[in-house]
Amino acid sequence: MDPWILLPATFIIFREVFVSGLREFLGDTAGTLKVTKLAKWKTTSQMVAIGILFGTGIFAHMYIERTVGMDPSVLEDIFAGGADPLGIRLIDRAEAMTWWAGVGLLWVAALLTLVTGFDYFKKSLPYLKDEV
Repeated sequence: MDPWILLPATFIIFREVFVSGLREFLGDTAGTLKVTKLAKWKTTSQMVAIGILFGTGIFAHMYIERTVGMDPSVLEDIFAGGADPLGIRLIDRAEAMTWWAGVGLLWVAALLTLVTGFDYFKKSLPYLKDEV
């Protein structure tokens, strides 16, 4: 598994489980933890990142589909600037661009995940204290 995806995905999953558990633990008072605009941006960036990363898989499939069984010297010629009637260079660039865009957006989501998770925890502290 690629650490560029695994690490932010781990942060995101941990935060989701943490916030869900926190809301469950707080029970009736969980309604006091309002969803913030930043949390909505986090969710949006997650979903867009996932969609873009799916696009990477589509481009990878298209690349393999067009190059399977192709002589390596023909591929070398295409990438050296030769004739490219199948659009292999474009597909290769699109795959790389969607990969980095998706990973970058996933890291943005992970950063927002850490910020909003800490914010939820901070807001819940008054409700987590034992009453003496």
